[in-house]
Amino acid sequence: MRIHRHHRSCTAALTIDLMIAMALLAIAVFPLTASYVAEQKEFKVYSARAAAIEASDGEFELLYELGRFPTNNARVVHLPISPGAAKLAPGNFLLEREGKRLQLTWTPKAPDHGGIVKKEMQLP
Repeated sequence: MRIHRHHRSCTAALTIDLMIAMALLAIAVFPLTASYVAEQKEFKVYSARAAAIEASDGEFELLYELGRFPTNNARVVHLPISPGAAKLAPGNFLLEREGKRLQLTWTPKAPDHGGIVKKEMQLP
């Protein structure tokens, strides 16, 4: 009978050890999981901003090459987006001209899509 009681106490001790090990593992993994989720959100913001910068550069070059900018001080809201900017989050372009200064502004509809991107250029 002593062997049976000893076997029972060993099983209980192993079960307690296993529960403690699982709790420690959960405590260690939880911050890593939270960090991973935060990094994923941050990555989405940075990739949306990179796409907006790339699209703004492309739109500016296209406008300049084609000469499609206002001839006087004017604002153009909802500038059409070229098919090359397909990866861009929903939003709109605003083109401003003050004298020889052109400014193209990208404003996303959602605040977590990289924020506002502005590009400026001086006309010759």
